[in-house]
Amino acid sequence: MAIKAVVLGFTDQQTPLEPLWPTTHRAMLPVAGKPLVVHAIEQLSATGVRHVRVAAGVQQSAVRQRLADGSEWGVCLRYSDLCTNDLVLQTLMEFGQCLSITGDELHLFGPGIAKLDRKAVALDSDRTFSSVGGWHLESSMIMSEQWDNRHDYQRIDIHSVADYHAANLAAADGRFPTLTMPGRQCGRQIVDWKTQLGKGVELGERVVIGKHCHLGTRSKLESDCILSNGVVMGPDCHLYNVVVLPNTQLAEGLRLRDAVVGPNGIFDLGGRYWDARGRGLVEPSRDSQVEKTGLPGEVSL
Repeated sequence: MAIKAVVLGFTDQQTPLEPLWPTTHRAMLPVAGKPLVVHAIEQLSATGVRHVRVAAGVQQSAVRQRLADGSEWGVCLRYSDLCTNDLVLQTLMEFGQCLSITGDELHLFGPGIAKLDRKAVALDSDRTFSSVGGWHLESSMIMSEQWDNRHDYQRIDIHSVADYHAANLAAADGRFPTLTMPGRQCGRQIVDWKTQLGKGVELGERVVIGKHCHLGTRSKLESDCILSNGVVMGPDCHLYNVVVLPNTQLAEGLRLRDAVVGPNGIFDLGGRYWDARGRGLVEPSRDSQVEKTGLPGEVSL
């Protein structure tokens, strides 16, 4: 019996990229050019899920802006004022079964996700559901005989800058086959549509470039680089082993390696932060990216 409905909740975890990512939420944190919550919806839609219920939470407004009614992925999204536990129970009464996940973690679903025969499964956390109205739900159900956790489900924890960087590179390297990567494949590179590459641009292996980016002349992305949506690289800018967050402009001639970069600063992979505002190194690329990148306007600093 295929899963009929999914409840999408949120954790209260802080993004590991503070203060690079201070004005939006973990659910919108981009991995390989797409927010965590978008990766989840795409995979669920691919398994045949058509109904998603979004629980109340501080992230809901940002999620609503990006996901709208879910028609982009062929699913019906509805937003609720109920907390996750209560929404799970309501969804069970409506559909007879449901899957509960968090929208601000990176979930990887295998083909077995469509064959769960339990009435309810919680994959998102250590949270347990007590017996209410005749239903008994607990997270240990994912270890049942009907569920092969090793092959059908994996959660990638993103608790540090190094975790975030590693998740991006693993996606770029194709190690998460169920994730739908953006854009067109160009050898070992993925370049999204509506991105402009200037003359003399060089791209190394394991490079992903999002939508509405612009790479200046003679700019160079060596191996292991991810550019999120709306990134602008100045001429003669060279990056190696770097992830760039949405709507970031990199200065002409900038040389950078082993880092995560945003519109107002730089993290090295050890978690040390440098505020780059006012130094001419990085800055916001545009005033608003709502239409072009699908991210809330509050992302622009």
